Amino acid sequence: MALFFDQEWFDRQLAAHGKNRADLAARLGVNDAEIIDIWKDQREISPAEVAIIAEFLDQSRAEIASRCGVSTPSTSPLTAQHAQQGSTTEISPADRETALSNRLARIEGRLARLEQTLADIHAALVNRDSGQD
Repeated sequence: MALFFDQEWFDRQLAAHGKNRADLAARLGVNDAEIIDIWKDQREISPAEVAIIAEFLDQSRAEIASRCGVSTPSTSPLTAQHAQQGSTTEISPADRETALSNRLARIEGRLARLEQTLADIHAALVNRDSGQD
């Protein structure tokens, strides 16, 4: 499983199908900013969206989930039509625990990157201010 959204793989798949990010955004019913956030791995992909993307790219839900950094697509079939209508599907407690653990790991990774970015900004500001004194 990819730990993060695999941008290059998705771009290749879209190109191979003669499609682009805007086409996928339209299919998912999201705006340009949301598709950009998906590509930057700043927006979670829901099981319903996994189903839609899988159908759109003619791939398995498991492959799409893996390339999105999602632990499991779902334990029961979820059609793109149901996904678009907002239907949900039950997942087993073990799969739910795995999904939550993986999501927490991704959140912790993002938090660590944010903390490092803030530390870098702080250091740059301190250096800038010390040069002005």
